[in-house]
Amino acid sequence: MHTGHAFWSNVNDWSIARCVDQNNIIVTKCFIFKKHFRFSEITHCIEKRGGWKIYINNQKKKAFFVDRMNAGAGLFMDRVQAANIPIEKLVREE
Repeated sequence: MHTGHAFWSNVNDWSIARCVDQNNIIVTKCFIFKKHFRFSEITHCIEKRGGWKIYINNQKKKAFFVDRMNAGAGLFMDRVQAANIPIEKLVREE
C-alpha cells in the first residue's frame, strides 16, 4: 500500500525520504543512491531548527532529516509520537 507522503531533507543533503508502506522508508540521496529503513528501526529523534534528525538502531550518525516545512512532515512526526519514539526537544536560549 503506497501512502504517497514525501519528506524533503535540507538542501545541503539533497535527500528525499518517503514512506512506501506502513513500515518501509526509502531515502534517496542525490537522486541516485537509495537506502532502505524500517519505521520500527527508528530509536530516537532530535529536534533541530529546521526539522528533525532521525536515528536508526542507536547509531551516532543520523539516518535522515525530516524538514518541518513540508506538509507530510507533520504526519510523519505524529506517527513517531504515536509509536512512543523519544524526541529530544530543541532548547532555545533567550
